[in-house]
Amino acid sequence: MGVNEVTPDGLRAAGLRLFRQRQYAAAAEQLRAAAAAYAADSADWCETLNDLGVVYRLQRNGSAAIAALEDAAAGFARLGDGAGQGVALANLGDVYAGIKQQEQAAINYSEASALLARAGDRERQSRVLWALSLHHVRRGRWLSAMTLMEQSLSLRPRLGVGGWLLRALLRLALGMWSG
Repeated sequence: MGVNEVTPDGLRAAGLRLFRQRQYAAAAEQLRAAAAAYAADSADWCETLNDLGVVYRLQRNGSAAIAALEDAAAGFARLGDGAGQGVALANLGDVYAGIKQQEQAAINYSEASALLARAGDRERQSRVLWALSLHHVRRGRWLSAMTLMEQSLSLRPRLGVGGWLLRALLRLALGMWSG
């Protein structure tokens, strides 16, 4: 381990590098060390806990993922970072969806979308709305799923031909459904 990897930033960078290499156990170890080294409630601490929560989710450690992501979301809220809180809540929604706690997943996705909208983060809000729409598809809520998909697509700055076509089809279906 190099000298710079013993700093919190170095530990986090090493953890993210290991994450990209899909070495999740080693990534979690580095990210835990980084989180412990950062000042609690700092932006770096919150971001590291968010990263750690994602690693835990990929390791299928739901309880550890929930704890890390709840701490990250609460920390971001205390800092007044709505976008960071929204990202952490979206990741928390992914965890709950993965462990089949569907109502809690929907709550987190909805809160994340609202926070990201207030922060003006249209790209991330679009991704959260897409995840929420897929959540509704899995639950057989077709109308709300289509509405959320259309909202997701409308937030994207650039749509390819396929995106424009899907959006047009969704609008047509929604118009027929409500008309």
